[in-house]
Amino acid sequence: MMRLWRLLLLLLFLALLLPVLDRLIQIYQLLQGLSPPLAAVVVVVLLVLGASLALWGWRLLGLWGTGKGRSPQPKIPPLDPIGAVTASFRSLEQQVSQIQDPGVRESLEQETAALKQGFHRCDRLVAVFGVGSAGKTSLVRTLCHHCGLELVPDPAIGATLGTTVIGQQYPPITLPDTGVGLILVDCPGILEAGAAGESREQAARQLATQADLLLFVIDDDLRHSEFTVLRSLAALGKRMVLVFNKIDRLTSSAQQAIQQRLVERVQDFLPAHDVVAIAAQPQPLNLPGGEQWVVPANITALLRRLADILSYEGQELAADNALLQTLALSQRTQEMLSQERYRQAQQVVDKYQWLVVAALCANPLPVVDFLATAAIHAQMAVDIARVYDCALDAAEGKSLVTSLTQTLVQLGIVKGALRLVGTALAVSVVGAMLKIALQAIAGAYLTRIAGYSFITYFQQNQSWGDGGMMGVVREQFKLNRREAFLKAFIQEALKRVTLPKQP
Repeated sequence: MMRLWRLLLLLLFLALLLPVLDRLIQIYQLLQGLSPPLAAVVVVVLLVLGASLALWGWRLLGLWGTGKGRSPQPKIPPLDPIGAVTASFRSLEQQVSQIQDPGVRESLEQETAALKQGFHRCDRLVAVFGVGSAGKTSLVRTLCHHCGLELVPDPAIGATLGTTVIGQQYPPITLPDTGVGLILVDCPGILEAGAAGESREQAARQLATQADLLLFVIDDDLRHSEFTVLRSLAALGKRMVLVFNKIDRLTSSAQQAIQQRLVERVQDFLPAHDVVAIAAQPQPLNLPGGEQWVVPANITALLRRLADILSYEGQELAADNALLQTLALSQRTQEMLSQERYRQAQQVVDKYQWLVVAALCANPLPVVDFLATAAIHAQMAVDIARVYDCALDAAEGKSLVTSLTQTLVQLGIVKGALRLVGTALAVSVVGAMLKIALQAIAGAYLTRIAGYSFITYFQQNQSWGDGGMMGVVREQFKLNRREAFLKAFIQEALKRVTLPKQP
């Protein structure tokens, strides 16, 4: 519709242009008799004014370039949390499908399925984290009791210090008056001495990173080691509540002073209302008659904060946690895929370097002439590109090999390889007897350098990096000229050159 409107306006403009030009000619002829310069100036002024009015009208109607008259392009709205997680799962599944090893692929598929199941569950996973003596287990038991779940003694709890030895997950509970469901996980204590303590801390950190919400329990002002762990978890993007436990052992003024210091210390990554003071298992009071009064737990502030967070942020918490878990699994999958592709690319290089040995033994040529016959190298480049899912046809492979060959010659690597191989052969009696194999082994050696240079190129998304092709080739030559490697390589080459295959 807009194009039709512009066409009509253009036709109207042309229709009006002819009478205007005719009028200008008449004005010029009228003034020419009085003064030709004056006639020219008047006509030019009228032309400039007319062009300015036409341009102004054109822009006013939004018909010129990217004028203000154009309506702005609609912005693509950002993905909602569920859409973002769905896209993340789809990308992860695509990555996993590229893994060739059936066992590894099946394991990753199971982990992906578990992540999807966790994201779609109704109950939020809440991990209780902290040092062993802070009262984590007491808090878990009190929360479960308050929500109607009575727990039996757990053998995984140490008798001496009350320390959770392994992570303990409890049945789902529902916060009263909210209908919000949660699953509590009691993590092993952190910052314990010895190898066993370090192992339990690693397990605790793993459980904490898998949770939708983290309750970090302390019983005093934050120690430096606790603060370091707390900040590292916040840096991962974990939603946390800092739970200041055992306030029944403090005076009111001491509790307020410590809580204020906590708020100030964590203000860079935790809001003040996420620092909550409680008494999960208050000490009993001795009555005058010798009896003891069991003081009820004081966790009202924590229950209220949990209800607010899980009611209003529950979906975002699940999405954030799913994205975090998916990213971690995606990175691990990418590392596995890179390792698998590297092994496959190594097999390609091995295959072609021994093809070069066979070809040059059948028809020995000088190394420089060998490099000029780039068919084998071009096909090797194409096969390596295929391993890394890069599109490269035979012509592009040949062009790539030509550039690499020129680089090898410019760097003197051709002569250097021949000299290295000759020196390594000379130190062996067998090598001295088989100098006829020098060209073939040197050719295979150069093929190896070229092949690993191609691997680096395709690993970096068809980029040679900051150092360019010369930098990559030079680095591969350095890596493959080590004496131990070179001797082993030549020994294997000699076996293939001198020993015929058994039928």
